[in-house]
Amino acid sequence: MDLWNWIYISRSCISSADIESEITDIVDQSRLKNAELEVTGVLVFDGTHFAQLVEGPETNVRALRAAIESDARHQDIKTVLDSAATERRLPNWSLAYSGRSLVISRAIRRAMRDIEQGQPDAGTRLGSFLIDLAV
Repeated sequence: MDLWNWIYISRSCISSADIESEITDIVDQSRLKNAELEVTGVLVFDGTHFAQLVEGPETNVRALRAAIESDARHQDIKTVLDSAATERRLPNWSLAYSGRSLVISRAIRRAMRDIEQGQPDAGTRLGSFLIDLAV
């Protein structure tokens, strides 16, 4: 099985009135779908932006990516990392989730700045943060 990693940041299009129930739905549905696809990962949300690391079979990660990219709850999706992986780093998480916190907001802002500046290791840094958060 060829393992693949995809890390992205997107801006939320969820209405602030529905945000808590919508995030709960996203997490619950994603856990089920990820388990079916044999995909594992971690999602963080700072109230404005999502950042997510997805890992699993390349075909399944690409299918999940296409679904996320067509999901009206996301816009301005920026790929931070899209590459082959040698090992699964979150084998016990169909989806780990963490919501709003200052640490998450700072990590997302730092990653967005790194992407804008063309930093080649932006994906590695954000991926390490997300994995450390989940394990």
